[in-house]
Amino acid sequence: VPSLMGSSDEAKMQIAKETLEEVSYWLPPDLDLALRAYGNTSASETNNCADSSLLVGFSEMNRDPIRGAIAGLKPTGQTPIAFALNQAGRDFSGLDSDRAIVLVSDGIESCGGDPVQAARDLREQGIIVHLIGFGMGNAKDEDTASLQAIANASGGRYVMASTAEELK
Repeated sequence: VPSLMGSSDEAKMQIAKETLEEVSYWLPPDLDLALRAYGNTSASETNNCADSSLLVGFSEMNRDPIRGAIAGLKPTGQTPIAFALNQAGRDFSGLDSDRAIVLVSDGIESCGGDPVQAARDLREQGIIVHLIGFGMGNAKDEDTASLQAIANASGGRYVMASTAEELK
């Protein structure tokens, strides 16, 4: 199993894309699923902290569009976790079933937002945030604690993935 530690952003993204595509085949076809990305359209030096978009809206049977969107992802920008979580809360409007976000990140908030407060706000809306710290390798303890706090604030789980198999 290849390790993600020490991998370039491009190598980690390729592993993530392949893994997410594979996982998309495991999910029940009648499950409403959506895909939102952040930091994927603006160059990092532009400091675009509103770089988050809903690539595929919630729907059943939308796996092919999701797989196509995953294939096109490129890590180019900032990590506006708080902004993306606030936007994701709106993505769920009209859905009354169990609602959860699985946030995969290889870093912490880089835009000065408050992702813990955003997660608390989501919890008040009945949305849980599960967070995967992806390929963070030798991340500082405070970085790991920062991501853990986001999951905790919403009642979700935080896990770290150091290999492609753990990411699955």
